[in-house]
Amino acid sequence: EDTFTLDIDDVVLQLKYGNDEEFKCAISSLNVLIRDSLVTNEWINDEGIVPILFNRLGSSRPNNRLTIIQILRSLASENPENKEKMAEAASLLTLVKSLARDVEEQREAVGLLLSLSDLPAVRRRIGRIQGCIVMLVSILNGDDPVGSHDAGKLLNALSSNTQNALHMAEAGYFKPLVQYLKEGSDMSKILMATALSRMELTDQSRASLGEDGAIEPLVKMFSAGKLEAKLCALSALQNLSSLKENIQRLINSGIVVSLLQLLFSVTSVLMTLREPASAILARIAQSESILVNQDVAQQMLSLLHLSSPVIKYHLLQALNSIAAHPSASKVRRKMKENGAI
Repeated sequence: EDTFTLDIDDVVLQLKYGNDEEFKCAISSLNVLIRDSLVTNEWINDEGIVPILFNRLGSSRPNNRLTIIQILRSLASENPENKEKMAEAASLLTLVKSLARDVEEQREAVGLLLSLSDLPAVRRRIGRIQGCIVMLVSILNGDDPVGSHDAGKLLNALSSNTQNALHMAEAGYFKPLVQYLKEGSDMSKILMATALSRMELTDQSRASLGEDGAIEPLVKMFSAGKLEAKLCALSALQNLSSLKENIQRLINSGIVVSLLQLLFSVTSVLMTLREPASAILARIAQSESILVNQDVAQQMLSLLHLSSPVIKYHLLQALNSIAAHPSASKVRRKMKENGAI
């Protein structure tokens, strides 16, 4: 028994001070001791095993790092107190660095972060670590199914913070942002719509947002919201409307009638909305489906003399697109009859 106790003491010494080879032997021994329940949680606590492992994690070789994280996962699952010890900001920062390493290490690191994320302090701290959300989104979109699944669950846990949801959107993961647009508070909806209006989106991002269902809640904000909500919703829709598939979604949402009503409105507070509204109409008019709205061209013609130069420009763009549609012969005839020229 004395010899075994000495061995355990050696394990702790080598964990603290051993070179790479000695450390490798020490973590293998520690793994066996924990697996076979030869050491108690009290011993792990008294010897400071968790801080020692985190201390060595940053400077260890790849294989040793992998074993360290696996041991930490095992300790986290066994005892909530161990989780609390892993929740320190410095420990989480070290662990997040493993998200940028090879697939196996990534997988283990995401798994450990996920198991720690039931602590509010951990969720708060992880979200603040620079680059963490970007790496998690990258793992979510990666080829490792286990890592991707765990990254998705962790991102979901982190998205309870609106700032994190915005960082996710900036990294190309839009589902949490869309969820806020659908179900968030009025302030959250305005925050998300404003962010969307300012983002430099690729067509791929616009497609993702359309597929994830961003357009319907934005149209709802425009139709039913107060002035600030209307303005940021329109600006966001303007940013999304340059993609053909999203134009069809806008038409399906029934927004054309609301946009025309707005352009006819003489309410002074709504004047700021007219330019983005006319710009969206010009985009929508590129689709032949706009012709399902009867008299749309006639209404636009009658708006021309009421409008500012910028709005006139957008309306003329829209009329040009409508008149050019192959199936618009009736519309063209009607425009001539009503003195369009």
